[in-house]
Amino acid sequence: MVKQSRAEQHEGMVKVHFRLERDADGFPPADVESLWAQPIDAHHCRLDNVPFFAREVANRDVVEVKEEGGNLWFVRVAEEGGHGTIRVITYDKGDVDEIRRTIRGFGCAVELSHIDGYLSVDVRPESQKQNLLDFLQREHAADRLDYDEGCKNW
Repeated sequence: MVKQSRAEQHEGMVKVHFRLERDADGFPPADVESLWAQPIDAHHCRLDNVPFFAREVANRDVVEVKEEGGNLWFVRVAEEGGHGTIRVITYDKGDVDEIRRTIRGFGCAVELSHIDGYLSVDVRPESQKQNLLDFLQREHAADRLDYDEGCKNW
C-alpha cells in the first residue's frame, strides 16, 4: 500500500483519486476528485465518503486501486456496497436546509459541496428509496431542483 503523507491520513484512511470527465458545459469543475477510503489490501479499499462528481461509485463500495505517482487511483468497482449516490442542485439557495432535512428524513446522509446549492446524497440500504425519488421528482416538477442518479446500487 502506498504510504500517504500525514496530511492525507485520516484515522488510518487513505485517499482514492478519480479522474473526471467534463461535459460540454465544463462540469464538473475539477479534473480529479479524491475520496476517503479504508485500505483492505494493497489493491483494494472500501470507500468511506460520498462522491460529489465521480460516477458509478458510492459510499461503502470496495474499489480496486493502483498506485501511480505516489497516489492511489481508482481502477474499477470490485464489490458494490449497497449504497447509491444522488446529486442534487437547488435553484434557490434558500431551499437548501429544507431540502436537506427532508432528504435526511428518508434515512439518507447528505453532504454539502463548496458549490452553493449542490448536495451529494448517500442513499443507504435502509433508506426509503422510493419516497426519496418521489420527493425529488415532485421538487423537480416544481422547478425547485434538479438531480442526477450518479450511482444506483440498490
